[in-house]
Amino acid sequence: MGKNSRRKRQRPQTQRPHEENDPNPKTAPTITVGLMVSGKKDDGPSSQTSLAKSSNPMQSMLNAFLDTIDAMERDHFFSEVHVEPERRAELWAQQAEIGEELVDKYSWAIPNKRSLSILKHFAPLVEVGCGANAYWCQQMKQAGIDIVGFDINPKSGGKIDSKSKGKGRSFSAQKGGPEVLAHSGNKHRNLFLCYPDENENNGEDPEEDFSLGLACLEHFQGDYVIHVGEIYGDTLSVDQAPWGRSSSPYFQQQLATQFHCVLQIPLPNWIHVRDTLTVWKRSSLCTIVFAADDEEEEGSSEEVSYRYVPPEERLPEERVAPFLLHLLQNEETSIKTEDQPHLTSEKKMGENAKDESAGASTPTATKFKKKRKNSDANETKDTNDGDVKKKKKTSADKAKEKLGYECSW
Repeated sequence: MGKNSRRKRQRPQTQRPHEENDPNPKTAPTITVGLMVSGKKDDGPSSQTSLAKSSNPMQSMLNAFLDTIDAMERDHFFSEVHVEPERRAELWAQQAEIGEELVDKYSWAIPNKRSLSILKHFAPLVEVGCGANAYWCQQMKQAGIDIVGFDINPKSGGKIDSKSKGKGRSFSAQKGGPEVLAHSGNKHRNLFLCYPDENENNGEDPEEDFSLGLACLEHFQGDYVIHVGEIYGDTLSVDQAPWGRSSSPYFQQQLATQFHCVLQIPLPNWIHVRDTLTVWKRSSLCTIVFAADDEEEEGSSEEVSYRYVPPEERLPEERVAPFLLHLLQNEETSIKTEDQPHLTSEKKMGENAKDESAGASTPTATKFKKKRKNSDANETKDTNDGDVKKKKKTSADKAKEKLGYECSW
């Protein structure tokens, strides 16, 4: 879920030009949490089907909200070319109104069936910082996954507004922090972290920045860590959260040092978020000792550690955006031709040898039939060519007789 206790997130001040100049500004459509989201006027009870009764209400409500936005606006939300500032401000306000309420009621990130299927593979699991809602724990429990959840403040942890109250919870979070990972009852469990840190300063003030995720890594002795949220390099945020909005840079550095990523999938997201589910496996270390030179003092040898990642656990090294995909496709064809030109000649030689071998083993009667057939074909061809020449000659003679001179064309 997230950090054990969170400060209220400050909404970005988005400029709305129409409010300054237009006496009758447009109002963004209002979306009521728990009701069917629609851009049309309600026609009756059927149009207000409750989404809260869904097995995954947060995903249902997100999809309903996204359905009210044009696909072009979703895909190019931060483009100055495709979306006008006024429209972007309206969408941002609309999303903030419904999004913050859903975060308070459910979770920062949104699970789906695909992510739950992956989590089931790595069960049993333990989540630290699951928050009061423990939404991911609830979803896992419904999917038959063995999960236990802890939070230092299980009554109000993980909320933007600690006064909001969740209803109908089917999972109760236990009181506890990172230290519970060292308990014997949890040592056999893999670690699940969802938004472990909401970094207000994102590493700008180390003295005030506590990382729940980093503390969990210090206590965790298992093999796998499953992280949900934004990670460095994927986030769209430039100023507020360059390392992503869900985990601290200290945590991410240690995670990438002690573990290696073996799986990453996208999750359902709001239009400004790039949450993913990543699975990290603990890396084994290899230490190399560089002995001191004769001239150096005794005891000055240097130890250097490297991670060992087996080939079958390495993610693909090649990644390409769709608009540059042709470069790798052309490159692959070119490399095969340039690096192995001899294969073409060898292939031809092999085919010729195969033909010769096949001819040598052909029975005499069969070869005679083929020869006779080829001879007949040649005779037919010669006869046809002669007829054509004869016809042409006849036509030329007729033209000569008619015109009184020889036709050259």
